[in-house]
Amino acid sequence: MNLRKKHIASLFGAVVMSSAQAAIVDHGIYLTDTVTGLDWLDVTTTAGKSYNQVFAQLGSGGAYDGWRYASGDEFNALIGSWTGATPAVYGVVDQELDKIDGLVALLGDTLDYSFLIEYGKHSSNEYGNDIRYTFGMLSDSPSLPGYCFHWIAGISDADISPYQFLQDNSVAHAAMYGCDNVRLDTGSYLVRNSIQSVPETSTIALLGLGLFGTAFARRQKKAK
Repeated sequence: MNLRKKHIASLFGAVVMSSAQAAIVDHGIYLTDTVTGLDWLDVTTTAGKSYNQVFAQLGSGGAYDGWRYASGDEFNALIGSWTGATPAVYGVVDQELDKIDGLVALLGDTLDYSFLIEYGKHSSNEYGNDIRYTFGMLSDSPSLPGYCFHWIAGISDADISPYQFLQDNSVAHAAMYGCDNVRLDTGSYLVRNSIQSVPETSTIALLGLGLFGTAFARRQKKAK
């Protein structure tokens, strides 16, 4: 294989092997999923507020103007954009060790057991030394006549736990929660159509490959 062909092969390899996590772009208080074209507000910004409190601020002039509640399908799609494998169920999905930790950090950990342990609110023998979760409500609502409930979704970074059932995972429908209930460890998953013009990493790479190929073809033509 000559040098020019090696360059093409290496560039093509970079396209194929691009990380799924590169689809997520962090903007500080929110992140952009370039695969789905959605912005996700940090869940910690709504922690300690009920569903109805947040919902009332979604309209024009509200604190969350332009945002809306995410669905379970959109939540699973976000997990897929980060890990490369979209969950096919709403239940608990075990994640590869350390693979989902960064997403918890970007969305914000609403429940950090290391903090509770430090202040004597929890025993490290029960839940390990450092377990972080991102809990937030979705738009999905179970059919319960006379009651207002919404599903809580969660992402956990629990790989330091001594217990097998407390491992890294994601779950779109972790628990039902009343619309007026308030928990300090639970926020809301809010999304909006992305305001960023951020092409997908794979699109950028393929464009670069196309330009490189065009330049290579022109050089070959001149050489004849």
